[in-house]
Amino acid sequence: MNFPATVDRLLDRLDVAVQPVMARPLAPIRPGGAVITGGHNLPNRYVIHCLGPVYGHDEPAAELLASCYRNALRLAEGKGIRSVAF
Repeated sequence: MNFPATVDRLLDRLDVAVQPVMARPLAPIRPGGAVITGGHNLPNRYVIHCLGPVYGHDEPAAELLASCYRNALRLAEGKGIRSVAF
């Protein structure tokens, strides 16, 4: 599977048994999109994964980047998350 690099790095940190289960719903994330997963071995309860635009390639870049933030905040709100760091 071909995941964005940030998702690959996160999956590398998770238990091997969890990786296949986590991978399926994440693929594919489109520019401007966001998905939420459990934090598993990380110190936080959830991880929100966003795929920002590649400048000069994904257009309109500014709108796609804004969409990442909006989608992340919607997911956080839906889970009752009160604190988010970007």
